[in-house]
Amino acid sequence: MIFNYNIYSYLIRPVRSSRLIHRYLFGYLPSRKSESHGAYWDWTTLVMRRAIVKYINSDTHHLDVGTGSVGCLAIYSCLRSNCSSIDAVDYIQEVLDSARECSNSLRLPIQFYWSDLFSNIKGKFDVITFNAPYIDKNKGDKLGLFDNKISEARFSGGTGGGETIARFLFDAKNYMKDDGKILLGVCHYHISKSKINDLIIASGLELHDRIQMMFMQSSVYILQKE
Repeated sequence: MIFNYNIYSYLIRPVRSSRLIHRYLFGYLPSRKSESHGAYWDWTTLVMRRAIVKYINSDTHHLDVGTGSVGCLAIYSCLRSNCSSIDAVDYIQEVLDSARECSNSLRLPIQFYWSDLFSNIKGKFDVITFNAPYIDKNKGDKLGLFDNKISEARFSGGTGGGETIARFLFDAKNYMKDDGKILLGVCHYHISKSKINDLIIASGLELHDRIQMMFMQSSVYILQKE
């Protein structure tokens, strides 16, 4: 399995690291500065893209948690849905700086600021997106998925892959409007459906919808208050 996964990663990484393919999928070219942070998107990002089209419009107050090195979901939300009230956060400063540069080059009205999940968040939002880190640390080490310490910090979900998601869901309801939605993206190759369902139940939120990618194991869970 490890050997096959490594071959797959080797073959698919150039596709996910292509600026032109990214522009086709998300409507803009990532900045050159972001190239040092690895691939621009993964399969879960594509499902999140579909969820944004369905759940975000020009009147949405959108928070993108863990926005990543190209601010992909925040910028796509602004470009595709004409969403004009967007906050995007990350807890790795150089990753955040890279995302801000992508947005600034397009002159978009997105506010970028540092936050470890909700630690520096104020206010309540209509939609909160989170393409979560869900890779089990031990599995990631075994498969060689973490190129460096920053990569591990960005993509490791801790032991079992669900520790960061559990922290996120525990606090998320405090930052949702009464009719707000959470769009939580995961890949079930790395974290099981039963694990995600257990985390949702423990959070006190309820499942409103789920969007899946055909032939892949990526899903977006749309959650709301009970």
